[in-house]
Amino acid sequence: MTSPNNACRARATGRHLPANRTKLIAKLAEIDDDIAAIRTQLAAADLERQTSKTPIDARWFHKANTALRHFRTERREVLVRLAGLPHPKERLKDCLIAVARAQLSPEVWQVLVDAAHAKLAGRDV
Repeated sequence: MTSPNNACRARATGRHLPANRTKLIAKLAEIDDDIAAIRTQLAAADLERQTSKTPIDARWFHKANTALRHFRTERREVLVRLAGLPHPKERLKDCLIAVARAQLSPEVWQVLVDAAHAKLAGRDV
């Protein structure tokens, strides 16, 4: 668990996001865990404040909220990077097209392309 005291420093230097979908998903899970931990700490501090009738340490509260803001920003960056990566199905389709194009004659390829355009336009092939 990342404490709010060092969360800001850890995230300020760690802006290099992986380009691999699996690693990005793992990074997203890690960020979500850190966000949940800070929110839990904030909730526990609020319960302590209510029961003891003493105010929350303002510096700690500010650091925790700043860390939360940084984690949320990093989470958005990971989501944007994930959205920009090609989906595995798209890569498979690209590979299928490359293999089919290499192995089929230009005439057969053109028939396939015309049939795909007709299907895309909603015409029955």
